Amino acid sequence: MILVTGGSGLLGRAILMEIPGSIGACRTCEVPMDLRDLESVRRVLDRVRPKVIIHAGAFSNADYCELNKSEASLVNQMATEVIAREARRLNSFIVFVSSDYVFDGKSGSYTEEDVPNPVNHYGLTKLKAEKAIESETQEYAIVRPATIYGPWDARLKENFALWILRNLAGGQTIRLVIDQIASPTLNLGLARMIHEITRRQIHGIIHTTDDVSISKYEFGIRLAKLFDLDVNRIIPVTMDSMGWIARRPKNSSLNVGKAKRVLKNGPMTLDKALELFKRELVLSESTISS
Repeated sequence: MILVTGGSGLLGRAILMEIPGSIGACRTCEVPMDLRDLESVRRVLDRVRPKVIIHAGAFSNADYCELNKSEASLVNQMATEVIAREARRLNSFIVFVSSDYVFDGKSGSYTEEDVPNPVNHYGLTKLKAEKAIESETQEYAIVRPATIYGPWDARLKENFALWILRNLAGGQTIRLVIDQIASPTLNLGLARMIHEITRRQIHGIIHTTDDVSISKYEFGIRLAKLFDLDVNRIIPVTMDSMGWIARRPKNSSLNVGKAKRVLKNGPMTLDKALELFKRELVLSESTISS
């Protein structure tokens, strides 16, 4: 059995669709699990005894994590520690979904060998979770995506790409930062890579974003053009003007050379990812109309 934590999330839903027979674990999933209740996490894993655990559940809003450090540490770090120990006890292979925010953003194009140095609490919890996995078990893979987007929303959260499209389609003007560089990640492509990593049990750390380094502003321009929306409604701004609570890395783009070498269905170019995003958006129940 393959158990997917965060099964109602943007990535979790894509993984459940991609991997036949996988089961979601979250507060509203087929397998109820609350990552804030560590004893509950232990009981669920002991009862289900999965052969593979794909740990995608987390608090990913950097500002929320900065304001709620104890809760973020509990869910992102301590729950991962419990899952890693249980994975070792059950002889389960674990795939942990980390983040580009483990890096400080001073250089960009980070490889798996580069030394992490997070600049906010969210990134710190993800790095500590990575270290817990590495220390508790040898049967693991750590994948690092960034700015996950997709053709539907998570249960409680609108994703970045749909937010852009819905606002532009509704005639709104939006502000997007031009001086923060990252590697956006289509949830469907990421799910496919995780499926392959799981099936082949590829070990170690691997960067699994789209094959691109781009600002949110340029990403928004690409989306607008793809959907024939008014690019003039996208206003370029700087990070300093956003009023964010948590610091953000300036350039957290990830080098996906390793993933392209070791995976048969590796990272897509942004053009291909956006084509798939558009096709699946049309087929899904999502809408970009106001």
